[in-house]
Amino acid sequence: PRSREEVVAAAAATAAAAAASKRRPPRLLDGSGPGGAGSVGGKLWSQRPPRQSSRSEELFRSLEVQDRSPIHRSSSSTLSRGAGSDVRSSTPRGRGSVDPPDGGGRSSGSRSSDTAPRSLRRRGSHLRAIKAVYAAESLAAAGPGAEEFHRAIDAALDAVAGPSEAEAEARMARDLAAIRTGEDAIKFFTRYTDGGGASGVKLLYCNRPPPSSEGGAQGPDPGPYDLVVVPKDQAQPEYFTISASGVVHFRPGQLSECMPLSEWMQHALMFRVLCSMTFFRLYPHRKALSQWRANARHACFCRQRSRLARRCFLAKPLFVGPVLEARRIAAEAETVEVLQLPEQCMQLEDFTELQTSVCLDPVRGARRQLEAQQEALGGELERLVLAVGRAGEVTPPPWERAIATNSKGKPMLQEKKEAREQSRRVKMAKEDEGMVGSCVRLAALVFQATLAAMLHRAAGEMARRVLGAGATGEPPRKLLCVAAELEADGDVALRPAPEAFEQAMDRLWEDALGAVDALPPLESASARLRAVADAAGAWRRPPPRSVREILSSDRAWLDLTANIAGAVRAQLAEAHAFARSELQGPCSRVQRFGMDWREAAYAAARTAAQPHAFAGLSEDMERMRSMQEDLAKCRVHRVVGSIVLDARALRDGLVPVTERAL
Repeated sequence: PRSREEVVAAAAATAAAAAASKRRPPRLLDGSGPGGAGSVGGKLWSQRPPRQSSRSEELFRSLEVQDRSPIHRSSSSTLSRGAGSDVRSSTPRGRGSVDPPDGGGRSSGSRSSDTAPRSLRRRGSHLRAIKAVYAAESLAAAGPGAEEFHRAIDAALDAVAGPSEAEAEARMARDLAAIRTGEDAIKFFTRYTDGGGASGVKLLYCNRPPPSSEGGAQGPDPGPYDLVVVPKDQAQPEYFTISASGVVHFRPGQLSECMPLSEWMQHALMFRVLCSMTFFRLYPHRKALSQWRANARHACFCRQRSRLARRCFLAKPLFVGPVLEARRIAAEAETVEVLQLPEQCMQLEDFTELQTSVCLDPVRGARRQLEAQQEALGGELERLVLAVGRAGEVTPPPWERAIATNSKGKPMLQEKKEAREQSRRVKMAKEDEGMVGSCVRLAALVFQATLAAMLHRAAGEMARRVLGAGATGEPPRKLLCVAAELEADGDVALRPAPEAFEQAMDRLWEDALGAVDALPPLESASARLRAVADAAGAWRRPPPRSVREILSSDRAWLDLTANIAGAVRAQLAEAHAFARSELQGPCSRVQRFGMDWREAAYAAARTAAQPHAFAGLSEDMERMRSMQEDLAKCRVHRVVGSIVLDARALRDGLVPVTERAL
């Protein structure tokens, strides 16, 4: 058997070991430090006793069995009341401070053990019962050092019992008061899974922060996982609730959505990581910029469309038909031929007469056809002027018509509606009347441009015939014929001469321009159109230029006509060079022989030289035959581009000279 002091020391050591087992890693503590430990024999114990000391465990088990009996509980309480003046316990205000026990004989430490788990509370009550049984005798036997000894035992018992109820409630109140955002609420319910106990908070209400808030994940713009805790009465129609079970999202008119706290935090973390990337961080700004750009372009397009709808003739019902008809007439005028190119080559004189007839013929010429097209265009514009004038006629208001017909008037609302519609029509008619002059001028310009395009087309056809189509590889085709003649000095000349070709080309374009310039301006084709043009302020504008003036400043037209004239000139020069190389030698010899040949003189000379007549005659005959062979070998036909050289007349004219001599 052991003494009471040894039993108390063993119990204190066991309590200290139990308190040290709750803290990891174990450390050496003094009696007044955090967690407290008992002191036995001048040593501080903070680690679990060895397993071989089973006597203390048997003692605790025996004490637990005794504590279950009502007799032992009554004796323990009696002893504790009797030794109440010697019992010291620690309070939650600070470890090491000693307060006297309450009137019931139980220390504040015993009350604080109610907040600990049940097993710890039972173990603490057993240890306190042992302390109450042996406290009086141990205190009297220990003397002055027993006070520190009992404080160590009380600290060990408080560590086993856990924090007091007041401390737990104060800590929970501090954590609850510090909640501001949804993350704080999730941390609170993660720490207090039951909401802080029976008196704690089970549910918190949250709203989305306003756009001006700075608590969002993206600075001034809050994210979808940023929440602000608010009272229940301040919850918005769309709000969130946070509890230990998860986060619930409520939206009016839709089903609620619940998400566990772990999944909510995972999604929030993923959102913050993605928003830290440049692409996702700047995507809202880029999206807003692109939408602003698209909307600005659309607004500009709408303004241009409305402006075009007010000014475009094709957007006006009265102008659509006449404008399209005018365009059709102008397209027909473009097909009029002012230049007719035959399939076979022609003499220059015949070609010039043909082109003059095509342009200036009073019945079927180009001038007559263009005049007919202009008359048709003027008639269409006159009908447009009449239609616009009829649309602009002001009709009497509905109430005046009702009074004039002595019939019951319409409702006032209907009459006002008709009056507004009539005023709108009158306003549109006035605008249309102001646009008629511009429409007439536009038609005149279109017709004038059509005439210029017609001349361009004729010049292009002439260029393809003379120069060929370089893009498709089509060679030039023969168009004009030229003959070769011998002059008095024996040189070969072309007929017609190159100067005649140049004059013919100039006359060709002059006739075409004359047929176009003979047409009067479209604005002055009739009195009605002239009045419309004057009303539209046509006199303020500069007078329209003629087609001749337009083409005289057209670089494409000038280059085209110059290329045609240069090509004809070059082809004539090449044909002239060929005629000289092929015909000048043989033909000039025959020509000189014919000019010097006298049949009577030759006969008299041969009669005087009778003995030698045969030898001289054979030489002369051989000479004539060689001249005939030279003429037969000459190439009298040559095609140079669009020019055809024909020297058969020259050769045929020299053949009789040799025949007469023979």
